[in-house]
Amino acid sequence: RVGADLTDADKASLESTRRARAADVLSRVCAPLLKLLASHKWAFPFTTPVDTSLYADYLSKVKEPMDLGTIRSRLDAGHYREPRDFWADLMRVFDNAKTYNPPGSDCFLMAQTLQEVAQERFDKTVAPRLQEEVRAARLEKQALSVRRGEALDVADAAAVEAAAGRLLLRVDELSAALADVSSEAAALCPLVEPEEKRALLQAMQALPTRGLEAVVA
Repeated sequence: RVGADLTDADKASLESTRRARAADVLSRVCAPLLKLLASHKWAFPFTTPVDTSLYADYLSKVKEPMDLGTIRSRLDAGHYREPRDFWADLMRVFDNAKTYNPPGSDCFLMAQTLQEVAQERFDKTVAPRLQEEVRAARLEKQALSVRRGEALDVADAAAVEAAAGRLLLRVDELSAALADVSSEAAALCPLVEPEEKRALLQAMQALPTRGLEAVVA
């Protein structure tokens, strides 16, 4: 058996492992990336929420505000379940800035620069780790499926062995019953000794034809 379908418990175990890996990527890879960006010399416009009292039209142009400080708080609170959610918020910071500010403006260029830094860092550190986790999860699933199949093979073999044992027991019972029947038949039909056979033959030969026919009939 190459593999077997996973049980609900198997799937839950794999999902738990996957989430643990995702949390590890968030803390070991994504958090350092955020720290790097926040420490950049051009990060200051993006570290706190935009003050809408100063930019009254901001919310009319930006539907989902986001900033590096909010992302930091979400990371610390365990808000992100997947690295892709972290990345979506991070890109939203810079996309919002480029949406609100005209191309060529200082804030637009700052956002563009930081976004490029983030993308380069993501490609070098985050993406390879995510690919590694995907491969590991796939291999774990395959290994668990194979182990499940092997367990079923053992169970199948045990079932066949048990059935064979029951069949052999039945054969023994039938053999014993047949021996009993043979013994009973032998008791009902005892063997005729040679002397008795000769005497019986002579008596039959001495009978007239009518008497012989009656004996045979």
